[in-house]
This record gives sequence, structure tokens and C-alpha cells, in this order.
Amino acid sequence: MSLPLSHYRSFAKEQAGADVSSARGDRSVTSWINAALQRVWSEHQWVHTRATGRVLMVPEESGSYLTLTQGSRNVSLNSAQTEVFAEKYLSEDWSLFPAGEGRLFFELDRIDTPLTARLKAGHEWPRTTAADTTYTWVRSRYELPEDFWRVYRAEDLDSFGTLRYMEPAAFDHDRASAPTQHGNRPWVYTVRGGKLEIWPGSGTDYVAVEWTYRRSPPRYDVSTPGDTETDWPDSYSALLEAAILREASKSLGKNAPVPYAIAVNEYKGKLRRIKNEDAQVSPKGGRMGLQVNRSQRAFSQVYGITDE
Repeated sequence: MSLPLSHYRSFAKEQAGADVSSARGDRSVTSWINAALQRVWSEHQWVHTRATGRVLMVPEESGSYLTLTQGSRNVSLNSAQTEVFAEKYLSEDWSLFPAGEGRLFFELDRIDTPLTARLKAGHEWPRTTAADTTYTWVRSRYELPEDFWRVYRAEDLDSFGTLRYMEPAAFDHDRASAPTQHGNRPWVYTVRGGKLEIWPGSGTDYVAVEWTYRRSPPRYDVSTPGDTETDWPDSYSALLEAAILREASKSLGKNAPVPYAIAVNEYKGKLRRIKNEDAQVSPKGGRMGLQVNRSQRAFSQVYGITDE
């Protein structure tokens, strides 16, 4: 259960602000509540902020009639055949792997017609002009939920294998070093630009990948209805109220009903107590013996991955 937003608005007006009976005051109250939520959210791995997500990796798609021109970004398909440049190859960031080209793969910049397209800048074809080339499209990028903040775990549900996290630069190197592995089951992932990137691709099968993640703190505005449930447990309402009081005291300075030093001490005291309560149902840090690519790693090494 969560208390309505009106509860915290009333608290801010009655306890934290000297004179907030105005449009400007409403904006101040909203700012204090949002800042307080961001503060308490970042203080601890709160149980209620964790969620799970799942993506179904789609099979790769192949063809045999691609034409590439040396030194050019323009690519085309044989008009006598049925193959086309599907819009999803562009909108979903699919990668193009011409057969037999080792480390080389390409991405689209635009699709002009179903049979003609242009590759991204820097993706010019370096070999001699080739017609009717065999190729494969692979999708490795998938959208994360809008409330995503940090990833804790990613797992191939069919093989029960935990995917290993890699920093984006290391992930790019690993993918470029083994592009012909795109038909195997995925083993690594990274988080970048609001997307989950997984490698290798799923080959000819659908692959279900599930992850545990931490939700981002909510953000409200003055137009948010007062009966909206605040994304914070009502059992911990005292901590959020103390955080609101702290933000208000900091903002109002000498005009604050409660001096800032007192508000900070009150907040810190409640934070210690409530963190201890939440930790009773929350996994603690330290070595947990997680299996990651057949090697034991400290839980802290795979904990809280972001794309920051």
C-alpha cells in the first residue's frame, strides 16, 4: 500500500513550508517531494524498487541477393527476387553480416525503397563491388522499460545461463572479435542508450532473456492528481516525510520552520532505522557465489549495472 500524493503535499505545506498557499508554493512543494524521492531512492537497494523484465530475442534473417559497391554506403537488393529491406532493420537497429567477411558488420542509416538503402557513415563497403552476396540480419538491441534505472541480472531462461555484463567498449570489442558467433546462444550483455544489448544473436531460435532491474524514482508535477498513489511504501512514510522536510529546510534557508541541521539529523536517524528494517527482507552485499560464465564472482561485481 502507498499513501496518496495529497498526503505528502499536505505534509509539505503544513510542516515544511512557511507560506506555500500560492502557485509558486505548489511548485516548491512538488520540487521538494521529487527531490526527496530521488534522495531516499538512492540511499539503499529498497526491495520495492526491484522489478523483472523479459525480452524475446528474435531469430536472425538471411538472404542471398545483396549488392555492395566498393567505397560506397549504398546497398541494394536484386529486383528479380523477393527480398526487401524491412523497416524493422532500421527502426530496431539490426546488424548486417555479409557472408565470409569476418569482423565486418554494418548498420543502416536509412531505407530509400524496399530494394535500396544506405549504411551509416563510416560503414562504407571496403571490398570490391559484389552482387548477389549472401547475408544475415541479426537483432541484438532491445528496449528497456521506461522505469528502468539499473540492471542487476540477465539470464537466458532456456539454458539457465547467466549472461555476463561487459562495459560498452568491452562489449563492442567482444562482438567485433567474434562476429561469426551470431548463431550461438547469448552469453554477454551491456546497457547503453536506454537499450539492452545482447550478444551473440539468437540464431534460428527465439530466445527468452529475463533480467532483474531497479526501477527509477517517480517524478510528479503540479498537475498530478492528489489521489495518485505515491511510489513509496506507506510503512516507510516517516522517512519520505523527513526527506521532504530536509529539502524544504535547505530551500527556505533562514525562513524554514525547521532549521536545516535539525532536519538533516532527523532524516539520518530515520534512514538508519528504516534501512535496517528493509534489509531484513533484502539480499545483502558480499560474496553470494553467483555463477557467471562458469566462474565465481563477487555479487558486488555484477550488482547495479547502469548505462551511465
